Amino acid sequence: MAVAIGLLLPQIALSLQDQQLSGQVDTYETAPVKFYASRQITDTLKLLGEDCATLSLPASYARMRMEQVYEAAETFLSGLEQAGLFTGDPQGFSPVSAAPLLYFRNGSAADADFHESDPLEDPVSMTSTRTSAIVWNCTLSDETGSSVRLTVDDATGLVTSVSCWIEQAAGPVSVEEKWDQLRTFADSCSVFLSGYYELEPGTVQYGAYPDSACVTFVTPERESIAMELTMRGSAFSIWAA
Repeated sequence: MAVAIGLLLPQIALSLQDQQLSGQVDTYETAPVKFYASRQITDTLKLLGEDCATLSLPASYARMRMEQVYEAAETFLSGLEQAGLFTGDPQGFSPVSAAPLLYFRNGSAADADFHESDPLEDPVSMTSTRTSAIVWNCTLSDETGSSVRLTVDDATGLVTSVSCWIEQAAGPVSVEEKWDQLRTFADSCSVFLSGYYELEPGTVQYGAYPDSACVTFVTPERESIAMELTMRGSAFSIWAA
């Protein structure tokens, strides 16, 4: 796959150059976009939990604008804080970077189509199937050195993963306390994410050690969506599995 993408990059560069010279670069409406939970977010979550290849995209090829991505990230962090899952101050974090990526499933029909045509001719239309999606990588940080990395679904404006590290002192914690913290964290995540994605809560399963868990959700079509959780001190991550 890496070789195939490497061979494709010159073609992509030439295509972008040709479009710029001919004045045919696609542009999208910059007015505020109303984002909402939909069938598509469940498709994106399932896609991100599989074996995917990625390709960097120019920001102009995404539906969202960079400021909208930061707004979606801050809204998500505020929701985490209200749910007791985030100990930092969402308003104290400043944007660092945001860039869109095209995710597509390895070995899929979309993968084959991707290599047979110019993927940047109309990348947004490629995401109409369940085998590809445009997702933003976004990073925020504050003055204390704490940082948050999120991915935001371009189609819905919903966060699909988060990794957070908060700079704070922590004393020794027993194994029993770690298990209690993990159970509380996992249960709170299940409640918060079910509301955020508008999905029915499913099950919570724990790993062999008190630092990881898997929460599931049920779609209206009775399909299962899984999210992995890790929690180590003041650091935690949530992502599609």
